[in-house]
Amino acid sequence: MKVVVAVDDSPTSGDLVNVICHRRWPDHAHFKLVSVIEPCNTAEEYGDDNWSLLLRAVDKRRIGNAEKICSHIHNRIENKVPKSTVEFEIRHGDARHEIINCAADWNADKILIGTKGRQICPYNLLGSVSRAVASNAHCSVEIVRPISRLKRQPLSTRLLMLNKPKVRHS
Repeated sequence: MKVVVAVDDSPTSGDLVNVICHRRWPDHAHFKLVSVIEPCNTAEEYGDDNWSLLLRAVDKRRIGNAEKICSHIHNRIENKVPKSTVEFEIRHGDARHEIINCAADWNADKILIGTKGRQICPYNLLGSVSRAVASNAHCSVEIVRPISRLKRQPLSTRLLMLNKPKVRHS
């Protein structure tokens, strides 16, 4: 089984790694961690050599951070899922496209992705990247929600919230 795992520096990546480490995987599962660095504005837009130097330094630091995160996750998965193979790749571009392209290039069976759920509407907990990946990927996509969102409520309370009548104002 080939699984692309989309990671970044957010806490949801930690939740994603916990899901991987606590699940039973088939022998010789192959994981590819992918971290996408989205582009900053280019120096040409500003027409200033100082900005060019600054943007290159920022980009270099972002790549270093992504490699550090991927290396940490790589080691953790290798220790917890011993019969697996883990590799990572840093990509540049739009996260929506690069995660899907990575899965297609690698012929993945599944994509695991977290969601930050930072949108205003609480009933719509998927982020724009996870929504785009789920809608457009050629393979299965599993979305892992942040643990902080998993608040336990009695079933009767949840059913009441779902069946709450809508009030019309005239």
